[in-house]
Amino acid sequence: MYGAALYHAEAIGRILARDYLLPEETSLTVMLVLAMCGIATRIYLLSAVGWNHPNAGNQFRRLFPALLILDGIWAAAPLLLWRSLGYGVALGGVALMAYVPFAQRTLIWSVYPRVHSGLPGDVSRE
Repeated sequence: MYGAALYHAEAIGRILARDYLLPEETSLTVMLVLAMCGIATRIYLLSAVGWNHPNAGNQFRRLFPALLILDGIWAAAPLLLWRSLGYGVALGGVALMAYVPFAQRTLIWSVYPRVHSGLPGDVSRE
């Protein structure tokens, strides 16, 4: 998604200006920054999990609120294609993409369960 957005950045800026009445330069800048942050975060998390870093689960837990906001913004990306897809398909894409951060959270929690701290949902590692 991020790569496609960067590849079609100028077109996205025009769509945001035309369809959603957002300033083209500002929305283009915000989109580019969000895409770069998304790429950097994904590379960081993939490398942490790929190298089986013992603190990867805790880092993900700390990053999750920011990732939820970032992914929530990107979940709206299918709305950029509403003219070619129609509102129904675009909204279906939004619903599918809105689920992604929760799926990632479930996967991370299954691989890196929280060490028991007496809080609900924590498990003990023995």
